[in-house]
Amino acid sequence: LDDGAVLTEDETVPPGASNSTMPTAAAPQENRTCEYSQGDLDLMALWFAAVKMLFVQGVLSPLPNLVTLLDPLRKGKDLHFTLIRNEQAYFCAVGHLLQYITFPLRETPNTLYVCGDSHSLTPSWHVVTVNGEPHVMKNCLVTGLKCWHLRKGAHFYPKYNYEAMTGLIPAGSTVMMIFGEIDCREGILFAVEKGRYASIEEGMKHTIGIYIDALLELQQKKNFKLLVHPALPMLDVTRHLVCQFNDLLREALSQQPVTDNGNIHWLDFYKGLLSDDCKELNSQYLLDGTHCNPSYLALVQDAINNLRSL
Repeated sequence: LDDGAVLTEDETVPPGASNSTMPTAAAPQENRTCEYSQGDLDLMALWFAAVKMLFVQGVLSPLPNLVTLLDPLRKGKDLHFTLIRNEQAYFCAVGHLLQYITFPLRETPNTLYVCGDSHSLTPSWHVVTVNGEPHVMKNCLVTGLKCWHLRKGAHFYPKYNYEAMTGLIPAGSTVMMIFGEIDCREGILFAVEKGRYASIEEGMKHTIGIYIDALLELQQKKNFKLLVHPALPMLDVTRHLVCQFNDLLREALSQQPVTDNGNIHWLDFYKGLLSDDCKELNSQYLLDGTHCNPSYLALVQDAINNLRSL
């Protein structure tokens, strides 16, 4: 998911849908077969993409039935080794998240926008209480965006998607930004391997500088109140990197004068997801091996309400 995030196998999908094999990060391999033609796969990808788009837009009522109808088509078919593995990954994530949503959705006049990579799906359409007022969390998905994509002069499509999505958010809104996990999983490591940086820390600091510059530009342009959500330490193999990235990001934000006037806030909660030694993920927050389940929003809500000004 989002350029190859890892998903575990043999997870469950929502009530009414079948147990299934979840997609993984692996690229297509030899000796893996799929009984579908490319035309079948393309059609299936369109349906999976429709489920993703309906979820992102908050059109949720048709989704339980759609998931139930579509899930048998992918069960045991090794679609995670095909070119539609990303579409299937989003379909699976939405299927898991529907288990945690109560219908009909609660109506509230207050909105907290959630702009991020696939991790932005989890908070979406839930309600958090901010300063005593309920706020629905509205999705603004930017698929596959790395902080590195936000650098000046970049012309990769996730950056254009980011600009389009943030452009749709009304000026003066409160926006939670969820980025950085993909950088930790692949971008920074690859750059160090290629000799672009002398160390992982150097790569992280440079990437964080790009991210903060983009946040400052966005805040000044749209007068947003920005809540900087930490990168989520979900994967065992990258958890230590994500924690390092978060600590460096928190430190860098604390040195920005603009953070003192109520415009940009670090949400300081990620260690609450982990064991005391920060090496293990607390199992209560597991969803699909890649994303948090929505119970972690209690930590998010507390972090927001612990801010001195918002």
